Amino acid sequence: MPIVEQTIINDGAATRSSLTKIEFRLDQPVLLDSTHGSPITLLNTTTGTIVGTSISNSIVDGKSRLTLGFLPGNSVIDGQVPVAPSTLANGVYQLRLHSDAVSSLAGTPLDGNNDGVAGDDYVFGGYRFDQSHRWFGELTGDGLNNNSDLIVFVPYFGEPPPPYREDMDLDRDGVFDSTDKNGLISSVFAPIPTQLRPAAIVDVQRFSGEVAEPDSQAAFLVSMSSPRASDTVIQYTVGGDAIGGTDYVSLSGTATILAGQTSVSIDVTVLPDSQIEAPETVAITLISIAPGGTTVGLSPTGRSSEITIVEAPTGNQPPDFFPGQSLSQPGPISLGSYLGRIPAYDPDGDSLTYAISTGSSSLASGLISVDPATGDLYLRDLVPLPTGGTTGALSFTATDPLGLQVSGTVNITIPELPETVSDDYRDAGSHRYGITFDLRPASVSADGETLYTTLLKPDGNPLSPGQTLDDVQGGYTYGSYTAGLDGVLKYTPNETLYADRYFSFNDDFALTGISRLERPQQTLVLLAAIGSSGAAVATNPPTSATTYQRLAERKATPRLTNTQPVGIADGLFSYDFGVLTTRPVFAQLNDLLSIDVSQWFIDPDGDKVIVQGAFAGFGSDNIGIDVQSESSKALIDIKGDVFGSSQQFDQATVTLYISDHPFVSTGPELEIPLRDFDDAFPTYDILEGITYLKPTQRPDLNETSSSTPAEIAGNAAWRQRFNEWRVSSTTFASGTDRAQGFTSGNTSVDLTTGNAKVAQTLPLSDAFDELSIPLGGLIYSGDLVDNKSLAKVVIDRPASELNLPVATIRAIDRFDVEVTLADHYVNEASTPVVRTYQFPVATVDRKNGRFELTVPIIDKSTDVRDSGVFGYQISVKPHYTTTSTDPADRPVTLTSSGRVAVVKQTTVKPADFNSADTS
Repeated sequence: MPIVEQTIINDGAATRSSLTKIEFRLDQPVLLDSTHGSPITLLNTTTGTIVGTSISNSIVDGKSRLTLGFLPGNSVIDGQVPVAPSTLANGVYQLRLHSDAVSSLAGTPLDGNNDGVAGDDYVFGGYRFDQSHRWFGELTGDGLNNNSDLIVFVPYFGEPPPPYREDMDLDRDGVFDSTDKNGLISSVFAPIPTQLRPAAIVDVQRFSGEVAEPDSQAAFLVSMSSPRASDTVIQYTVGGDAIGGTDYVSLSGTATILAGQTSVSIDVTVLPDSQIEAPETVAITLISIAPGGTTVGLSPTGRSSEITIVEAPTGNQPPDFFPGQSLSQPGPISLGSYLGRIPAYDPDGDSLTYAISTGSSSLASGLISVDPATGDLYLRDLVPLPTGGTTGALSFTATDPLGLQVSGTVNITIPELPETVSDDYRDAGSHRYGITFDLRPASVSADGETLYTTLLKPDGNPLSPGQTLDDVQGGYTYGSYTAGLDGVLKYTPNETLYADRYFSFNDDFALTGISRLERPQQTLVLLAAIGSSGAAVATNPPTSATTYQRLAERKATPRLTNTQPVGIADGLFSYDFGVLTTRPVFAQLNDLLSIDVSQWFIDPDGDKVIVQGAFAGFGSDNIGIDVQSESSKALIDIKGDVFGSSQQFDQATVTLYISDHPFVSTGPELEIPLRDFDDAFPTYDILEGITYLKPTQRPDLNETSSSTPAEIAGNAAWRQRFNEWRVSSTTFASGTDRAQGFTSGNTSVDLTTGNAKVAQTLPLSDAFDELSIPLGGLIYSGDLVDNKSLAKVVIDRPASELNLPVATIRAIDRFDVEVTLADHYVNEASTPVVRTYQFPVATVDRKNGRFELTVPIIDKSTDVRDSGVFGYQISVKPHYTTTSTDPADRPVTLTSSGRVAVVKQTTVKPADFNSADTS
C-alpha cells in the first residue's frame, strides 16, 4: 500500500514569505482518481477558504511525485511575470490527500498515517510551526515574524538594493519597489495566526451510535457551518456490513441542504427480521458537493460516519451523572475561557442535550454559558466578573433522545481576571500603523452573538459598528477610530502625524531611541447584536433592525510610538557603543562636503532619517557645519585656522547625531575623520554618500567681511542647493562577469576573492575585501588594455528644483565630465591622466530628477605603467539650456570616486600589490 515519504514546500527553501510549490513524494507509483473531485483538499485554516488546485503525477526513480498547482481565486496571488510565479496568500494551510482517490497500481488505497492499514487520509500542516504557512516577510521559515527576518530585508532598503528575490515581491510584478517595502515593514512584526477557523465546511455525524431492531429508526446529520443562498447537493457512498433493502431501507446516495438552511438528515429505517444476529454497521462517506467553489467544502476530518444495528434492548436507561464534582481552572483567566464539562453520561451511549441554570447560586445569571450538544462550559463576557473571582453551584439537566432527564449540580470556582483586562489598562501601537483594540472573548459564544469592540462617543453613546470617529484636538486631526465589522476597534493615525507633531512626541526613557505620544483616555465597550425580539443574533453586517446590548467596559490610554529606533544600514565600518566611524576622508582648505547620512542609517518604521545636530572636534574653528531642519544631509565647510598670515587646515573629526525625530537625543552617531596629509593621502578616497567640491569649483569662495547681506544670502542659498545634489559611481569591467572573474592569456583575476595569478599569486585579496564598491578588473598585454573599465554614475537633481512647476524647471542638455586617474601618469613629471567627456541628454529627459551615465575610466588608449589597485575621481558638471540670475542657480560641479584593479602581464610583480593598496 502506498505511503507519503516526504512533503516538500518551495523545493526545500526555508522562506515562507512566498509559497509557490508543494510536492508529495510517495514510496511507489500511484494512480489518481478525480471522479469525485480533486484528490487533495488544500484549506487556508486562517480564513476557512478552500484553495482551487491542479495536480500532476510524475514518476522519478520509480516513485510518484505529486505536484500541486494553484488555480486563480481566493487565497491565491497570481504571478504577473515568470520570475514571480503565483503564490498562496497569507495564512496557515492544511493539506489532505484523500485515500479514496490515491491507490497503488494494484488498486490498494493510500495508507495516510503509515500504520500498516490502508484507507487513511494523509494530513499535513494546519499550524504555523508545521511549516505549512505563508506570511509575507517571513523570510527565515521559523514560524515567527521577528528580527531574524528584519536582518534579511533591511539591506534591500539601501541603494542599490541586492539582487531581486521573488519572495520579497508583494504584488508579484517582478520589481522590488515601494509597494514591496511598505508591505515588508507592515508584515515583519505582525503575528502569524495559529488557530484553525474553517468557514462553510460540510460534515456528517450520527444521531445515535446504535439503533435496535425491529422497529427503530436512526439518522445521519449532514451539517454545513453556515447557510448558502442556493441549494447544496451532497453525494455520498454507502458501506458497512449491513445490507440495504434487507437490514434497512436502501439509501439514495444524495442529500440536499436547502437554501438558507444548515443541515439535512439522512434517515436509516431498520427492517425487522426473525433472526438473532451479531451487530451490523451502516456507514456513509461524503464524496462531493454541488455547486462547489472556494467558500464551501467537505470537512477534512468529518467526511464519514457509522451506525450500528443491534438486536432490541430490554429497555431504555435514563441518563446519570457523577455527584460531588468540582470544576476549576488555575487563575487568572480571561473572559471566554473554557471551564470544563458537565459530569453527566448516558448508559446506553446516546447523545445528551444539556441546559444550565444558576438558581439561588452565587454565580450571577448569564456568567456561564453551555454548549448544549457537548456540555462544555465557558466563562461568558455578558456580565463583569466579581472582584477576586467567585465560587458557586451550577444546576444542570441532561436529556436523552427519548426525553429522559437527569438533574444535578456541579461546583465551579472561577478565579480572578488577569491584569491585561483590568478596568484601567494602556495599549500601544505604531505611530504609522495604529492600534487594534479587541475585547471579544477568546472562545466562541455558545449563544451565537455577533460581538463588536467599540468606544463611547462624547455624547455617551457607543460608536456603531461600521462607523468612524475622528480624534481631533486643537483643530488638528491626530487620527480616527473605526468600529470594524470584524469585531475590532482600530485607531488609524494621520499619515503625517509624526512629521506634523514632532513637538508632541516625548522621549521614552525605558526604550533607547524611542519616542511616544499619548492620546486622551477612552472608554472601550463590548457590544452584542440584539434582534428586534430581544434575542441575541449573529447578524453581520448589522441591519437597521439590529440593536446592541452593552456587555463590558474597559479604559484605554492609546499610546503611539515610533516602535523601532534608527539602525545601521552599512556594516563596512566599525560600530561601537552607538558610534559608527568611517575610514578617514581626505579634505583640504576651502573644500565643501555634502554628507548624506541615509547612506549609513535606516529607520525600520519608514520614518525619514535626519541629522539632529553636529559637533566638530580637534579645533572646532577648523570646520563650519550647516545642518538643515529635518534633513538627512549636513554641509561641511573646511574653513581652516589662521597660522601666521595664512589659513591652513590639518585635521578634524566631525560627529553627526542621527535620529528620526528632532527632539530625540538617544540615537546613533556618525563620526567622520577629516585628514590632510600634505597631498600624500589618496585624493580619490571619497566615501559613497559624500558629494565633494574643490575650492576651484566654488563660486562663493570669495565671501569676505565686506560682502553685502544680499551676497551672503546668495552664497548661503547656493550652498543649500549644492547640498541637495547627489552623485554616486560604481566601477565595473566591460564584457566580464564581475561577480566571478575573468581570464586573458595566462592571467586570471577572481573578483570574488581578489586573487590574481600570472604564473604566481598576487596578494590582492586584502585590497578587494577592504573596498566597499565592486572593482572593474583590467588585464594588460604589453602596454595595451584588453578590456575596458567603466563607471556607472547616478546623478540626482535637487528636490527644490523638482518641486517647482514643470514649466519653470530648468532643462539640462548635457553633462561635462572629467575623469582624473590620480595614480596614472603621462610623463616622468608625474602629471595625472585626465580625460574629459560630454554626455548629451535627450530632449524628453532634460527635466528628469535622475540621470545615469556610463563613463569610461580606462580603455585601450590608456598607457598604464604599473599593476595595482588605483583610484580615480569623476567630476560632473550639469549644463543648463537657460541662464538664471538667482544666486542659488550658480554653476555646480559634483564629485565622486572609485577604484580599479589592473594587472599588467609583462611587468607584474608581487611588490606592486603592497599594504598601501588597502590603506
